Amino acid sequence: MDNEQNESIEELCRSLKSSHPLRQEAMALLSDPAGYTPHWQPIVKALATPSLFWQHETAVVLWLIRHGNWSDNHRTLLSEMLSKAIDRAIQVRRPGYLTGRWFLRGLFITYPFAMWLVLDGYHPLGNFGFIDLIFCHIFVLPLTFALTIASSVILLPLSIWVDSLNLRQFRPAIQALDHLGQPDSLASLARASLHHRLKDVAASALATLTDRLQPSDYGTLPPQTIPALCRALNASSPQTDLVILRALGVIGDERAIESVERLLRREILSEVRASASSLLPILKQRALENQAPSLLLRASHPPEESGQTLLRAVWERPNTDPTQLLRAALADGDEGPGGER
Repeated sequence: MDNEQNESIEELCRSLKSSHPLRQEAMALLSDPAGYTPHWQPIVKALATPSLFWQHETAVVLWLIRHGNWSDNHRTLLSEMLSKAIDRAIQVRRPGYLTGRWFLRGLFITYPFAMWLVLDGYHPLGNFGFIDLIFCHIFVLPLTFALTIASSVILLPLSIWVDSLNLRQFRPAIQALDHLGQPDSLASLARASLHHRLKDVAASALATLTDRLQPSDYGTLPPQTIPALCRALNASSPQTDLVILRALGVIGDERAIESVERLLRREILSEVRASASSLLPILKQRALENQAPSLLLRASHPPEESGQTLLRAVWERPNTDPTQLLRAALADGDEGPGGER
């Protein structure tokens, strides 16, 4: 393990209580890396904390995940929990969430200023009581909204910049997913690769997981994996495009055809074009194979011996012998029992 990184972990551990489970886990790993056996509960409890990525325990937790010797089941569960945390962080980067957070931050910043302006106007009135405080909000609240909107030229870019910095805190989480190496996390990594603060570590993790894909993974990954890879395919760097095309070559299906065709219509590097061109026939062949079981085939002519086959009626009539058998096919002019054709 890197000595410099170990020193930083030791420093973080010293900020925790001596009885803190994460500190005990980290010190046990530092003292005996070869004989360390990770304990599951402290890690799960830390990952389940909603404010995990706002606390300094984060670095310790993710460091333990990257250096612990986990079983396959534990790797799968850890990968699932980290993927959900990354997806939540990316989801709040959508325009609606960004606008909402800007507005709330703007209200928080401009409210004291609006209150000061209104109270300064009340000052000549002399005594200022509780009723006056309530009444003044009739002016404070509209003024707060107006100041928030008027200051959006400054506050909106500042709010987006703060959110972008907060997203950087998930870089170690993506590195942990890289270490765990579970194909189920491909969708989260593909979504992370679309964000400036995460795209380099996400692209590296995508390359690592793509190299580990096996033909047996086809059709077994979460349903959102292929759409997420396709969205990243049309909005990533050429190097990431090559990685995604390799991944689609192993696990891609008919849902990726449109994205690959769209990629071929763009001005792209010859290496990317060659990879996409060779992948397209494979995807179309898989689409045909997936559609084949749903096709209903009908014989072009009845079997020659069908007229000699005897069947039992599925319904009974009062005058029909229950032991009587019927022919499977009747020739023109022949009549069945009761004069039926």
